[in-house]
Amino acid sequence: RYEILSGYCYYLNKMVFDPEFEGVIANLPSGWGKTYLTALASAFSYGVDDRGTILALCSNEDVVNGGSRTVKEIMQSERFGEVFPNLKWDKENKSYYSKDTESEWKLKNCKLAASYYARTTKSNVVGCRASKWVHIDDLYADYKEALNENDNQYYYNKFLTVWRKRFVQEAPVWKFLITGTMWAPKDFIVKIINWLEKRHKFIKHPKFNFVRVSQNGKFAIIQVPALNVETGESNCKALASTQTLLNEKASMDAYIFECNFQQNPVSPEAMAFDWKNIKQYHEKLTNEYGSTYAVIDGTRKSGKDFFSMP
Repeated sequence: RYEILSGYCYYLNKMVFDPEFEGVIANLPSGWGKTYLTALASAFSYGVDDRGTILALCSNEDVVNGGSRTVKEIMQSERFGEVFPNLKWDKENKSYYSKDTESEWKLKNCKLAASYYARTTKSNVVGCRASKWVHIDDLYADYKEALNENDNQYYYNKFLTVWRKRFVQEAPVWKFLITGTMWAPKDFIVKIINWLEKRHKFIKHPKFNFVRVSQNGKFAIIQVPALNVETGESNCKALASTQTLLNEKASMDAYIFECNFQQNPVSPEAMAFDWKNIKQYHEKLTNEYGSTYAVIDGTRKSGKDFFSMP
């Protein structure tokens, strides 16, 4: 687990401590630890500086509010108080929070209207301001939503015109953290990666597996496949055995596994020749002449169509 998450931990620390570091995109299979690590980093950032604000966005209200509760639970733990005595929790201390709801809470030293905002992606965030980072997590309820290009473009445009603008204007850079799993070849995360790659050249990190970093060192893209693409073995057997992942692969459409588990966004059409989609014969088929043949008839109107016959 350390091997696959070490790069993510490193760049979460960059988010906290490096004022010029701008953003992380982290794609991991569901249940592999990214959400809790994000909550730890959020809590840690308040220990370092309790004056700042995080804006957390997610498609699901229960999930984003659950993230808010997790950050508070970490901060109210005994261990957190030992490391950051200035924020040591005491339930009798009525001034620990000057505001405290599930979706919005404020530490007494916060400079903005709240320390933490938990909002859905469909909600109006005008009036919310972040000074630490904007966290965008799991925008889609399921794979069908991610195949809707109207939704994808809506989220992308909202990122550029609304969510980015929720960062304090006086900050030297605006920071974003985008976490989730791949769902489709044109989903929101893919669009943001394409947007970054048009502006920066990314190279493989010399130390951390599954990490690409921009040459100016200000952005990191972390994509962890469940199965190692070279060996076919699980990249973290402590979280999911190879056989478990192969069982998952056999139980769903190939393109969903490639996107959600392998962080390899492909369309359903791209997997047309997946093994499960191919008609199989256990005996060689022959005609009366003892031969087997196949015929394909391509259109000849425009010459712009394509076909494949493996």
